[in-house]
Amino acid sequence: MFKRHDLDRDSLEFWRRQRRSAERSRGRSRFPYGSSGHRATIVLIALSVVGLILPYFLSLGLIASLPLGSVWLALLSTIMPGSLLGLIFMGIFIWMLGSQLEPLDATWKYVVLYLLAGTLGSLAGDQVAGGLMIGSVAAFGLAGAYAYVMYAHQWTDQAGVWRWVLGLLVLNAILSFLQPASLVAMITSFAAGFAFAYATAYGR
Repeated sequence: MFKRHDLDRDSLEFWRRQRRSAERSRGRSRFPYGSSGHRATIVLIALSVVGLILPYFLSLGLIASLPLGSVWLALLSTIMPGSLLGLIFMGIFIWMLGSQLEPLDATWKYVVLYLLAGTLGSLAGDQVAGGLMIGSVAAFGLAGAYAYVMYAHQWTDQAGVWRWVLGLLVLNAILSFLQPASLVAMITSFAAGFAFAYATAYGR
């Protein structure tokens, strides 16, 4: 013979399953052209591995001599970590932020965010350095978009977002040994990522 609390427990579990199913359905209908998993993030990390050895097979000077060569180099630099240590930090950073951002919106938008922020950051760094500065800062564009998403989705309050941003910038300023070109590139990429996410209402 069933007791009343058994029925209540079964009923509660049923409605929990219904709610989870409804939430999954809403998620699928909200982003019909969105990302499926973290494939783009994995591809970006894989391209960064390729980008580490790319300068040994590709003449960067030749690319720089082409029309709009600096722009092409800046775009190419988005997958070039510059060093093995840079690859390690870049891969970790892309995975930590990208795996959170990619499922929130369309894959094409996520990739454009990465490439656009990285290219603009690299161009800004080149201007300060007075020449070619190979080393991707595209992950800072993801950080900018992540800051927007944190606030837009109310994952934390505004003060929490700015604490996260300042902590990130201070940490990377130390890691870059306070080199002006690197700092300008990082900040520009971060601002571009934030602006892109804001203008496109990323993940909303």
